Amino acid sequence: MILDSPISSIVLDSYSRATDSLMDAIGSSQARSLTYLSLKGCNGLTDKGFSNIRRFEELEFLDLSLCRITDRTLQFTLNLPYLNTLHLSQTKITTGGLARIIAESAWKSTLQALDVSECQGIKGPAVLVNLQGRPLSLNGLTDPVY
Repeated sequence: MILDSPISSIVLDSYSRATDSLMDAIGSSQARSLTYLSLKGCNGLTDKGFSNIRRFEELEFLDLSLCRITDRTLQFTLNLPYLNTLHLSQTKITTGGLARIIAESAWKSTLQALDVSECQGIKGPAVLVNLQGRPLSLNGLTDPVY
């Protein structure tokens, strides 16, 4: 099976067969090798499948745009110390939820790019209070960040 070999990059964008059981298989076989994961538009996944994200300790890039995620789902990213790019556009995350996760995350010092465009629950730059003082590429915040 292909999942028996180390894989560093997986792109399943809009893949209709991306299920919780597929994520379980990826999580159990690629926990130490995966650095790039794009699940953009994978609407068949639930928090059960997303919970495998916490296993990818080497992850640097994560795209959950257009997925059915909420603030609760973000808790699965807390222990990703190398995460530098996080795409969350068009999801149901909120300012409070993202701010709480950023404050507790292992990636708050490594994050370089954050996309929260078209997230109706994100209101202003307050979410970034724990990311101030370093370069960060932002997409989706309409108010200026000081």
